[in-house]
Amino acid sequence: MQIDARFKMIFECITGSYLYGTNLPDSDKDIRGVFIPTEEFYLGFLENVEQVESQKPDITYWEIQKFFKLCLDNNPNILELLFVPHEFTTIPETNEWIDILDDRNLFLSAKAKYTFSGYAVSQLHRIKQHREWLLNPPKKQPERKDFGLPNTNVITKDQINAYDELIVKGEILELSLGALEVLQREKAYINTSKYWTNYKEWEKNRNPQRAELEKKFGYDTKHASHLFRLLGEGKELLTTGFITFPRPDANELLAIRHGKYSYDELMNMIGGDIDTYFKSFEDKIILPHSPNRKEADRLCQKLIKERLANN
Repeated sequence: MQIDARFKMIFECITGSYLYGTNLPDSDKDIRGVFIPTEEFYLGFLENVEQVESQKPDITYWEIQKFFKLCLDNNPNILELLFVPHEFTTIPETNEWIDILDDRNLFLSAKAKYTFSGYAVSQLHRIKQHREWLLNPPKKQPERKDFGLPNTNVITKDQINAYDELIVKGEILELSLGALEVLQREKAYINTSKYWTNYKEWEKNRNPQRAELEKKFGYDTKHASHLFRLLGEGKELLTTGFITFPRPDANELLAIRHGKYSYDELMNMIGGDIDTYFKSFEDKIILPHSPNRKEADRLCQKLIKERLANN
């Protein structure tokens, strides 16, 4: 991918399965990087950029301010870049990146417990959802008449959301039994329609190879591999302040990818509760409660000022 010549690349590396040590012969190489643009991107309003990306090949570059913000949010995919070994970098090491690595502890915090567990829960949800669609696909697109509703909406989505908000707040909303029944049927129709749309999108956009894995093993083994990788990375980061690449359990992650465990065995390994897993080593977490945002901001300003001064 051709990047704007005004962007100074301060870091670029190979990520994904190659970084984790789980790549296969047909695996794509994902490229990630960080850049600092020129002063018009900071001082003017005609040009603005936070990230540059392409799908084929899979490349994403972040502007340094955006990168810092994502690091401070303990985004798992972004924090990984702070621990990439030299052999996976694709451009010569820069002074800017050395400065960032020297102070990478500024970005780390116990918030990673929630970000890594959140990403893991997302993978688990996909596994369960895709398995449900695989084993019990919806038969037809829902119609309003299936729910005893007229062809024209009698209750809007905004009205339903307003009703739900009042219920959450504990504020009683007086409705007749008839109106309440219609509201509930309208909600059921909306939810079922959304479920159908998501199913059709999944069916349409499924990767053929992953579809074969799902058909063979009864669940998405690639999502399962990512799930266990996130659990391992999260625990290592929280208890040691570091993430090792390639992953020490790469062989096990590959075995999971290749269907070593049945779906039931996988669920038993997880225990069905990601939060419980992270709570199990809560007393061993060594990271501070919050990242050092002020010092990270100073570092970001310093690197940008130096770039603009030397432009």
